[in-house]
Amino acid sequence: MFRFYFAKIHAICGLLVSLMLVLMALTGIFLVFRNEYIMLSLGQGVFAPKDIQPLNGLMNILPHLELGKIKSIMLPDNSLPLFKIIYGENILYYDLSGVLLDNQPISSRFDEIVFKLHHYLLLGEKGEVFIGITGLLLLFMTLSGLYLILPVLKSFEFKFLPKTSKRRDIIAHHRNLGLIFAPMLVIIAISGSAMIFSDSAKSILGAITFSKPLKLPKAKIEPSLITADTIKNAINLANHEFPNGEIRIISLPKKPDEPINIRIRQNGEWHGNGRTFISFSPAKNQIIAIYEALKLDRATTVYNGFYPLHSSRGIGLWYKIIVALTGMALLMLGLFSAFSYGRKLIQTKKI
Repeated sequence: MFRFYFAKIHAICGLLVSLMLVLMALTGIFLVFRNEYIMLSLGQGVFAPKDIQPLNGLMNILPHLELGKIKSIMLPDNSLPLFKIIYGENILYYDLSGVLLDNQPISSRFDEIVFKLHHYLLLGEKGEVFIGITGLLLLFMTLSGLYLILPVLKSFEFKFLPKTSKRRDIIAHHRNLGLIFAPMLVIIAISGSAMIFSDSAKSILGAITFSKPLKLPKAKIEPSLITADTIKNAINLANHEFPNGEIRIISLPKKPDEPINIRIRQNGEWHGNGRTFISFSPAKNQIIAIYEALKLDRATTVYNGFYPLHSSRGIGLWYKIIVALTGMALLMLGLFSAFSYGRKLIQTKKI
């Protein structure tokens, strides 16, 4: 009797969020290959040169821009060998030599729209909460589905599509596909929800790992004027501090008394853009704060692994393919669930 009602709860939850999961799957699959889309949309090849030296290209770009309008500069790497600059309300893409390839409002770029749809449902922070709840429901449905599958494991038979459109065949396909991809669905659900409910996730991780999560250091500086040479000096000092690291993002100050923040990916970090930060004071021409990812507490180290696990960035092509296949599986699970249960409801009403 308990299993019967548990199956009902599993089915109802699946019906309620199936279309949302379809949306998450479609947008998620696109975002796995987002960089490839950007490269192709700008008429570039998808393969990056082996050796990328961005400093010269950046120095060619900066004289043509108002530094006060630059919010952030993402440097090229092997996954996206282009400069990406947030300039006011626009995104600018430059090639490695500093030639402008594209200049569009953020709101009009297709990949940015898909990103905001996947993360916020185009609703800002309110939409993000809905996404987080959906992730938790996905986790519940995956775990409850595994529990319900246990008595019928002997009947497992993998098929890419259901044998027929009959309800029993769709349920069998749903059960078997869910069993195959259950580990990855759990990873996707936990990592996605944890990034949205970050404070709760860090508290839980702190309790599990017996460590206290550290916070990014905040520093204020003497007001100073930012120039191209200032940015160059900051980059040189960051390279000197972490000679084996890769500078990924340069964030320029929003206020005169804020430092330049540089984000670095060190060897051994999974995160595609790294989680090591340096704060640079233009007035003093020196580094005033360092947040080194490889020397963090256990809770923060685990938490920093959620983004690459969820997005597939920074781990490798093999994992990107696995995440994309998981997205395809989630798409089919959502579509066939909505079709099966929706048809059952229509038939019940007719009777």
